Amino acid sequence: MIYVSDLDGTLLNNKAMLSSYTIDVIKKLNNQGIKFTIATARSLYSAIDFIEQLDLQYPCVLRNGTVIYDPIKKRIIKEYTLTYDVVKDIINDLLSFGINPIVHRRYEGEETVEYTGAYNEGEKQYLNARMLSIDKRITKISSYNYNSASSFISISSIEKDHSCHIDQLKKKYGNLCKIHCYQDNYSKYYWLEFTHPEVSKGEGCQFILDTINEDKYIAFGDAFNDLSMLEKASKGLIPIFSQLHREGESYDLLATNNDDGVAKYLVMQHGLIL
Repeated sequence: MIYVSDLDGTLLNNKAMLSSYTIDVIKKLNNQGIKFTIATARSLYSAIDFIEQLDLQYPCVLRNGTVIYDPIKKRIIKEYTLTYDVVKDIINDLLSFGINPIVHRRYEGEETVEYTGAYNEGEKQYLNARMLSIDKRITKISSYNYNSASSFISISSIEKDHSCHIDQLKKKYGNLCKIHCYQDNYSKYYWLEFTHPEVSKGEGCQFILDTINEDKYIAFGDAFNDLSMLEKASKGLIPIFSQLHREGESYDLLATNNDDGVAKYLVMQHGLIL
């Protein structure tokens, strides 16, 4: 068995940080041979500090399942990408809705995060945070001039509301890609994300089980992009007052992320002494 936790809104506090208490607990688990890893919407770039702080030993699910990262070998062991034809059509449809998406792509081995501008507060907060961290992937472009030489990791839109077009997009692309829509814990804007059709946190967790020869996991998550992971888990837990709790999802409850809910649950389950 392995524990799998989301980061933002679940393991991280509201300042997007790990508490010293949570770090101590996870390291105690590692020392006792109890398996623990993460499944997050974050990229490797924005998750690597947390992976290293926790000294994780088992594969990590990143980008909602698009990427599986091995923290021991320090390399990506699985990455799912979208085809150029699908990406081209998605971008054209988003532009027709007045949305300028953020494109995560890989070209000649290098990953870039490309945008044409920051058009709302949600986009500004995301881009400013990445620039403050000196994220070399961030690239401003004048137009989405791509070809099949690139591989596309995801297409993202950050908006206050996607309800006016999400049903149309799901109807058109539901069989061609996976569409995630979830609220950012910090800006409160909504991310609409298009990824490979086989991608989800739940599928990522299954990949981990197959890789490490385990048959079940316990999951911790707070938002709608965590549902596939929670549904497939032998036990799913959500922080009280989280998005899923507010929406009435019937999973067992943890203390809030600001109150180290995941870590306190693990301490209780394993009698850890800090």
